[in-house]
Amino acid sequence: MKAACLFLLVTTLVASAQTNDWARELQNSKRIVSGRTIDITPLVNWQSKQLQSPRPLTAWVQITGRITATNIHGWAVLGSVDGQPQLKPVIIRNPPKELTDEYNRMKAQFTVLERTQARASADLETAQQRYEQTDAEFKRAQLIRFSGDALEMALDNVNAARAAATRASVAAEAFDWRGQNPKGDFILQCYAVKTGTAYQGLLIYDHGVVTK
Repeated sequence: MKAACLFLLVTTLVASAQTNDWARELQNSKRIVSGRTIDITPLVNWQSKQLQSPRPLTAWVQITGRITATNIHGWAVLGSVDGQPQLKPVIIRNPPKELTDEYNRMKAQFTVLERTQARASADLETAQQRYEQTDAEFKRAQLIRFSGDALEMALDNVNAARAAATRASVAAEAFDWRGQNPKGDFILQCYAVKTGTAYQGLLIYDHGVVTK
């Protein structure tokens, strides 16, 4: 059941991030595996463009899933291999650590946005309360209104606070998570080649070392 739920989450995230994923894979298409340089561009193009020709580089698969552990060989990832849900993790050798680094940077940036949003909302609430208090005082004392009076200044503060809150909300909603779930775990999507070996019963795939 957990594997099925994870697979559903993975599928949703993948669908929203494929453009970025294909671009990243093309940028990192040259990999060094066991001393040999391999260019997986034909496979990326075949899959991204949904070509009808025979699949190239059949030893390479697309792995998507959640990192459950690390070991001497790399990452243990639970999810899917070429879209097929896996009941137990597979191991990714030479994992793309830059992706988790990027995800952690995004989480830190989004935390700042959330704090800004919360502060802006609090400022708006305070400004609204002050305006209502000032308005009540003007009505109670039957004060004569004039341009630039305390009530107008209070209303200007409300409008400024509302604009700041709107900007903060838009910035948070528009944040590019690159298909990741900000409230969940990092989801890996990458190509790796079958090695034909295993570690503690878990199949090992090699992402390879990216080269230019």
